[in-house]
Amino acid sequence: MVREFRPSDLEQVFELACASFDEDYRPDAFLYFHGQWPQGQLVMVGPEGGLGGFIFGIRTNDGQARIMLVALRPELRGGGLGEMLIREFEGRARASGCARVCLELRSSKKRLMSFYQRLGFIAVGVLQRYYSDGEDGLLMEKPLQWNI
Repeated sequence: MVREFRPSDLEQVFELACASFDEDYRPDAFLYFHGQWPQGQLVMVGPEGGLGGFIFGIRTNDGQARIMLVALRPELRGGGLGEMLIREFEGRARASGCARVCLELRSSKKRLMSFYQRLGFIAVGVLQRYYSDGEDGLLMEKPLQWNI
């Protein structure tokens, strides 16, 4: 089941983020994102209430939704759940009037880049030395609304 993040989810979200990412995050960052756009903070929970994954994003002033973080427990990867989270996020972004979704990822994450490309994201730029260890980032975007 996918639902909006609740502050009571913070401990499980923070634990999964720490296990999933090379960057260090503070717990209050998740509460900040939630305060910016509650509809863009989603969690996936199992029938027993355990957290299986999350997606956190923001709306920008220029009509974009920006995916900040996505994570799934390792045992749940590869089964379509990540795609389900992203599609739900895209639907909420579209409903909020966003014209596109963007995200950044490490340039070394080729498998992840392929995953996003399958979902319609396009690489639009390189972010030099974007990450704290000096690795470049890759900027990807996906249009949600077409101006024809």
